[in-house]
Amino acid sequence: VEAARHKLDSIASGNPFFYTVLNTMYHEITTLGIVEMALYLMHKYWEQFNYHVEATFVDVHFTLFYTALFNALQGCLIRIIAGWRTDSWTQTEDIDVGHYVAIRKEYDRVDRKLKAIDGEFGNVIKSDESYLGRLRAACKLAKNRIRHPRLSRRRNELLVPIRYHELRTHFLETN
Repeated sequence: VEAARHKLDSIASGNPFFYTVLNTMYHEITTLGIVEMALYLMHKYWEQFNYHVEATFVDVHFTLFYTALFNALQGCLIRIIAGWRTDSWTQTEDIDVGHYVAIRKEYDRVDRKLKAIDGEFGNVIKSDESYLGRLRAACKLAKNRIRHPRLSRRRNELLVPIRYHELRTHFLETN
């Protein structure tokens, strides 16, 4: 147990979020141990101890412990996912104009290639179409994404920085 704790402590030393979660778990385990020790001593030395209350208390306490453990694991998962998305967004925000031009040229090349293969591609759903027309367009879009997964994935990856840059340019022009 001590070796596993030392290993976890060394892993957590460089990551403040993981260190906080680990410390919270250590505190929860310590509290659990102290309460269990108190219950053991009361059980051992108090003759009129109510066993039904003890069993209920132990069940509730362990349920709270497992809830805290689940919340810590869920928090770690959210941190991992949020960190990945934040890094992706930070890279998008740090694009300079010269790099944007290269991204735009690559996007235009991929978009032309997709249109040459299957006609119109991308956002083919228009708001003024009927329900059936929008359904047909959505099916065509899904079909294209299934038939050409690499190109459509590349197009979508390039579309995020392009839309961000255009939105930023729009805000700068309006102010």
